[in-house]
Amino acid sequence: RRRHTRLRTVTGVQTCALPISGIVLHGSEVKSVRAGNVQIAEAWAHEVRGEMWLEGMHVGAYEHAHGVGAHEPVHPRKLLMHKAEIRRVADRVATERLALVPLALRLKGGRVKVELALAKGRQKADRRQAIREKETRLEMRRAAGRRGRA
Repeated sequence: RRRHTRLRTVTGVQTCALPISGIVLHGSEVKSVRAGNVQIAEAWAHEVRGEMWLEGMHVGAYEHAHGVGAHEPVHPRKLLMHKAEIRRVADRVATERLALVPLALRLKGGRVKVELALAKGRQKADRRQAIREKETRLEMRRAAGRRGRA
């Protein structure tokens, strides 16, 4: 979540406008996600022929899965969304030049769900300004903490 917000300005979290998306996973992938062996920092979603796909998500190998039961760590994974939702999100991505990025993975009723957000890439100057703002907030909190102890 931090990496996406550092490199991009998150404009709208899709959980407000859309339900959280399901994702198609193999059995060993679900077990790895439950164990916390997943990285979504480099992941993004895009639309291909009316289907939404998640690319770049790394799901580590499950230690007890071997041979046929094992899975590839990085491969495209299909997101489960309604056609109308896919069209609406794909149109916004295309017209506003936004990226669809995953913010979090959740387990709900034995199923893995993905929280998606629309994000816009930051320019170098925007990144520097965000870092400056973050540092000033941190200094203000430190100063307030010192004042309270003295």
